[in-house]
Amino acid sequence: MTDLEGCAGVAVDRQLSGIDNPYYRKAREFLADEIQAAVEGAREAGAEDFVICDGHGSGFDMMLNTDRIGPSVRFLPGLGGGCPYVNLAGEGFAAGFLVGQHPKHGPRGSLEHTGSDVIVQGLWLNGQEVGEAGVHGAAFGAMGFPLALTTGDEEVVREVEALGCGTVGVAVKRGLARERILTLHPADACRLIRSGAARAVRELGRMRPWVLPPPHRLRIRYASAKFAEKYAPLGEADNALFPYIARVDADTVEVSGRSVIEVVRRYDLMNRVL
Repeated sequence: MTDLEGCAGVAVDRQLSGIDNPYYRKAREFLADEIQAAVEGAREAGAEDFVICDGHGSGFDMMLNTDRIGPSVRFLPGLGGGCPYVNLAGEGFAAGFLVGQHPKHGPRGSLEHTGSDVIVQGLWLNGQEVGEAGVHGAAFGAMGFPLALTTGDEEVVREVEALGCGTVGVAVKRGLARERILTLHPADACRLIRSGAARAVRELGRMRPWVLPPPHRLRIRYASAKFAEKYAPLGEADNALFPYIARVDADTVEVSGRSVIEVVRRYDLMNRVL
């Protein structure tokens, strides 16, 4: 699963969108090179089959960078964000990687946000605050495999280490403020990612999937009550439109489901209709 904000050399919002934007095109090259480094390292350690999920923006940007990503991989393009790989449950994956991942919303971290930097103020999965990395880790665990590698800034590496699953973290930069970083040279970042990916595959035996017990609940705190109101209007005893969404307070809703996969699917749908 890929994102863009966590790549070496990516520091400001201006680098994150606009196919005609030269800063964005360069950032996409940084990400493509980091993906290729992760694939090469994992392949050196014995991995044979790779599915690349494009998780940023339009969701198909990496399909435009096949001159930088080598053959013998498959792509899962589509709408960016969410957890598109849950559509491949049962495919027998051995491990999940997060490449270019950013940290959760908070006071520290390079380009920190959770879902949207202007809409969502925080996520809590079964009562534990998580960022996008944590959501992916839980979804991987529900599918039966561990979050084996995370690359991004130092803050997101600390996030995944706190899950206690044995994830290999590769920090390619340090966030000094939201749009200020101390970054490795992209070539050095790729070298570390390649090494980290190889280590992750070799050490899969000591890792464990992050499996959360039921009941499964995802609490979402929005930046404004107007977003919460769309899904669970105050004063309505029954939420006929979204019966699995409960209003917690003015700015907060909670999504329930029979499984982590069902919860993240519902959260993804909410983001699509926002």
